[in-house]
Amino acid sequence: MRSQNRAEEAIKSGFFEREIEPVTLPDGTTVSVDDGPGRAPPTKR
Repeated sequence: MRSQNRAEEAIKSGFFEREIEPVTLPDGTTVSVDDGPGRAPPTKR
């Protein structure tokens, strides 16, 4: 969970902006933001 929170904060602060290359889809849409880490429900161990 800690790494999940740290990843989200890094994305919000723009830490990865220089690492993500915009991609233009065949329909002309440009994607320049990653989906980011997903929020999975906690699992029992």
